[in-house]
Amino acid sequence: MFLLKIYLAISVLCLGTIIGCRMVFADRLRRFKREKKNGRVKGWIRFIASSFIPIVNVMVAVGVIYLCFCSDEAAEDLNERVGKEEEEA
Repeated sequence: MFLLKIYLAISVLCLGTIIGCRMVFADRLRRFKREKKNGRVKGWIRFIASSFIPIVNVMVAVGVIYLCFCSDEAAEDLNERVGKEEEEA
């Protein structure tokens, strides 16, 4: 029962962090643009993984916080890297 409470607490805190960062830093997060090529099944799998697996949930929350506070140069570098990886794949 104790582990279930910890699991739910971590999930709720991470979800609140992600939603809050997306609301407060919406303009900064728009710097990261990506073409949507994923199908609906992959989208649901990513949603389930990022919402219900605790370690992935924490990693996504930390990633969103990093994306909110990184510099413009780092944002451009990340966009270039993602673009190159998508072209190679």
